[in-house]
Amino acid sequence: MERTRLNDIYNTLFWLLGVVSTTTIFQISILGQSMTLFNFVLYIIVGSYFILSLFKKKIKIDILFSTYCVLVLVSLVVNMVDSIGSAWSAVSIKNTINYMIFYMCLLTIIKTEALCRFKEKFISGIKTSIAMQLIWEIGQIIFWYGFKLSLNEVVFRSFMEDAMVSLSQYDIEGTFRFTGLGWQASNLAMALVLGVILFESKYIKILCALGIVVSTSRVGIVTLLVVVLWNIFLNKKNRVPFFQKLKKMSFSLSDVVISLILFVLLIYFLNQEDIRQGLFSTFEKTTGRLQSAGEDIHLLYYLWVPEIMKQCGIMHCLFGYGLGCSGYAYSRYKHIYVNSAPWIPENDYVSSLFGVGVVGTLVLFIWYIKKIIDRRKYKMDTMILCIVAIAGFFYAYFNSWVLVLIFFCMNGEEIEFKHEKNFI
Repeated sequence: MERTRLNDIYNTLFWLLGVVSTTTIFQISILGQSMTLFNFVLYIIVGSYFILSLFKKKIKIDILFSTYCVLVLVSLVVNMVDSIGSAWSAVSIKNTINYMIFYMCLLTIIKTEALCRFKEKFISGIKTSIAMQLIWEIGQIIFWYGFKLSLNEVVFRSFMEDAMVSLSQYDIEGTFRFTGLGWQASNLAMALVLGVILFESKYIKILCALGIVVSTSRVGIVTLLVVVLWNIFLNKKNRVPFFQKLKKMSFSLSDVVISLILFVLLIYFLNQEDIRQGLFSTFEKTTGRLQSAGEDIHLLYYLWVPEIMKQCGIMHCLFGYGLGCSGYAYSRYKHIYVNSAPWIPENDYVSSLFGVGVVGTLVLFIWYIKKIIDRRKYKMDTMILCIVAIAGFFYAYFNSWVLVLIFFCMNGEEIEFKHEKNFI
């Protein structure tokens, strides 16, 4: 009875972890330090379950990820020896602790047989979180186009600092962007892309896709296209040729009505100046600006890599500047965001390269690719792992809730649907 009750508690905690995963706008303060609800729940799970695992002697170590964590520690040592600054060192120490203690312990937990139970609950929580994001984005749309008000600012101003509220609006180039229950459109877009993959209902899939377009997030639009192309070209099992499927399709009255409503909504959104401008800017950044790289800082992060690697020295080249300190290389050698608080470039690959160096990045890539190969027979898990890898070219996801999702997709049973064989 006691074991059953304990399992129920952890099932609830893992479901709650999924619920608060994408909603980064919710934060609490502990001992003067602010943290997201996701991290708070994660720390409770990791701390308590890892102790129980020690007593039960059920520790299973992932060698490659353990090696990566050791290299993270080496990067911290290099950071401290080089004395790049107290603020940068503090960030490196904090991120190293997260990896060495919490993520390392979490992966150890996930590798136990309990994952088969907890994974289903975590994915269920993720789907609940995605639904919350979708509903909140609809509310943001209504408030913005109806009253020219930011819903996040209206709701959260009373108990959040003004600086945090202003971040939730994420005005860029004079364009208001919808961010859901988070700080940036890229976080909302990743949640909605997962919604397209995970939800069984075709209408929810369409609403998530529409929400991605309205957010004007480049990473969201690109990964959405990848999901569609993946299903067309790679999802061959149980697939009927398109024209044969078209002949067999039947439409109910509700299908027609809902399709018309969604079509009208799409036309309405595309007729809004700020969304048109945002989509045009996204298209420019993805295609046209390749010919004028100086206008796109995200592309410059890649183009500056060879030059910075030549200047940063052999130790930093091999082991980086410390986890969460990759922005230091750009501030020092390219003189951008010099007076800013410690920061990282907004993509996973450059952040890894200057955070843990060539050695750490190589180990991380080998670990990730090996896991994709090992999980290749699990369609849904493999797809999510590949989507995150592609999204990493455009935004930094590997130090957020997405990392926990990655751990679950690398282990346990396949994510399954009861009603549909194809996810699109």
